[in-house]
Amino acid sequence: MLNDFGLRRLGGFLGVLVLLAGCAVGEIGGSSGAPLSPSTQPELPTLDDPAPLSECPGAYPDISTKSGWQSSNAALPASGTLRFEVKARPGAANLDALLAIGPETIDDFDKAAITVRFAENGLVDVRDGAFYVSDVTFPYEADVWYSIGVSADIDEKTYDVEIGPCGEARQTLVQKASFRDESRVLGWLRAWAIWASESAGLEISTPAWMPSGGCVPATCDALGQVCCQPTDGCGGSLDCGTCANGELCESGACVLEPVMVLPPPVCEPASCESLGKECGFESDRCGGFLNCGGCASGETCAAGTCIADSVTPPSCVPDTCQSLARQCGTTADGCGGLITCGGCDSDQTCASGVCIDDPVTPPPPPACVPETCQSLGVECGGAGDGCGGTVSCGGCGSSESCSAGVCVADPVTPPPGGDPDRPWAHNTGPSNVNALVKRGGMTISSPGVYENLDITGDIYITTSNVTVRNFRVNASGIQRGVWIEAGLSNIVLEDGEIYGMTSIGIYGMGYTARRLHIHDSGGDALRPEGRSGSGPTLVEYCFIERMGLSSSAHADALQVSNVSDGSYNVTLRSNNLYMPAPGTPEHPGDTSKASAVVFLEKPVSNYLIHDNWMNGGGYTIYCGNNTGGVMWRDNIFGDDYDFGAITGTCQNFTGNVWEDTGAPVSN
Repeated sequence: MLNDFGLRRLGGFLGVLVLLAGCAVGEIGGSSGAPLSPSTQPELPTLDDPAPLSECPGAYPDISTKSGWQSSNAALPASGTLRFEVKARPGAANLDALLAIGPETIDDFDKAAITVRFAENGLVDVRDGAFYVSDVTFPYEADVWYSIGVSADIDEKTYDVEIGPCGEARQTLVQKASFRDESRVLGWLRAWAIWASESAGLEISTPAWMPSGGCVPATCDALGQVCCQPTDGCGGSLDCGTCANGELCESGACVLEPVMVLPPPVCEPASCESLGKECGFESDRCGGFLNCGGCASGETCAAGTCIADSVTPPSCVPDTCQSLARQCGTTADGCGGLITCGGCDSDQTCASGVCIDDPVTPPPPPACVPETCQSLGVECGGAGDGCGGTVSCGGCGSSESCSAGVCVADPVTPPPGGDPDRPWAHNTGPSNVNALVKRGGMTISSPGVYENLDITGDIYITTSNVTVRNFRVNASGIQRGVWIEAGLSNIVLEDGEIYGMTSIGIYGMGYTARRLHIHDSGGDALRPEGRSGSGPTLVEYCFIERMGLSSSAHADALQVSNVSDGSYNVTLRSNNLYMPAPGTPEHPGDTSKASAVVFLEKPVSNYLIHDNWMNGGGYTIYCGNNTGGVMWRDNIFGDDYDFGAITGTCQNFTGNVWEDTGAPVSN
């Protein structure tokens, strides 16, 4: 990601160099391909005291790996602090191997919170957040035993590393290194592993695992659960029973199973060749769009055919909703335009042009003892009492707003004024805050409707045909707000608020986002990329603001930069993408650091970006390597940017105007 984008007034050329400098941090050192399955190792002993460093006893090759992962779990999880002692012997001077510690069995780099690496350059270094560092230069040799000590503060998510040859005094390699962000450490460490990329391999003696901060496991009664298998708070799990046939376990209570909604019939998309089209955008007859290319110089695309500019184009009879057998949604008309086929009933959803019934919402759980404002930690607004009702917790002072039950200063945003059609904070987000029920992060693995959720954590969706409505996600300290697995479709997110995440608001594809307020993030709002096999993505009538609160963020409303296969079949329409540059006369106190509103570094296809309000960023839009896969149409641009409205060449750029003058925006 880019360094602080606050050095904004250095000129347009420097801004282009910064944008091209790199928006992604990959795996540094070693292969990041599919890891090998971990092998089972004996449980580790718990030692009272490490042996004296000068003696370096026990330097025997108890465990080794020639290629891939060897992982084991400790007998007792560590919470609070951990002292880890081990002897290691690399099989080559330029090995590329590592020692890792994490919260679960380690079979991938992302599961390693702590990493000590024997790097290919012949030096030993340590993972600090997203990078490998060392405070001293420490070279290693082949077939030499080294003594390594790791001291971890699990609450602070930091660790120190000491290393030295066997029998010699150790050096401090690094202090206060940060745990790896992707490791998702929730309060304990319980596993260690070694990895090597080649046959020379890495050997270690049996480690000494010395935890502190004992943990008392919870019980089903203490948690108030009558079903499911919740964690006991100490790294284990509980069996709280099962529900009867026709019931599901939801938050520890048995509720009626929701009615399953069958997915729409499988549709075989058409191709440009099968339609006889050689240019322009066409419907694929399955709810998506085809980009059939452009024409040569001196030619114009008419009804999917390239004709000379001097020839009168043949008339084109546009398709209708009836001829396409579509009940709802928007699609191409076969003549280069779009047609809208209406909407569905309030209890239905439009899927590939067909209205299907929404699943039945399960009834609330059995009666319980209502929560209070004090027990919920809420100081303002309304909140769910945990029993289907609500409690009122008062209001806030002037120039303050109630956000997630806490009074916060109002963001610097313009009032709606005379523009009732534009999304702002007042007409996006939860439709009924008084109905929200507080809970922790959740994984959704069953199709259905999930609503009235006030979540502290994140939402992880692993199945298609899911609707989440009237919700709030406070993802403070978490990398993503909503995470959608690859290959899914018919995911609906509507009337919700997402904020506080360190990196990405919504990651994935195959969803419809409607009337969302996404704000106050350390990174990007939308990252639709690398989701092979996913359905189409639609973002409409959403308000996105205040991205890039992290000091080193490369923040955008929408970014495609980190995945080689780009992204596809994405539509953005009627959204307010509002990220003015800090220090402008209109926003002197804003501290967000948006690099761009729309950042498309990697090639994309079948993108339609139309009827949006766009304002701010270093550059408002960055077209990158796109050569025609995006249609930019009828967007309204503000001028609160650092360097300019556009960098790169944006093709298919029509009808885009300045908000203050109505004049065309030059590409």
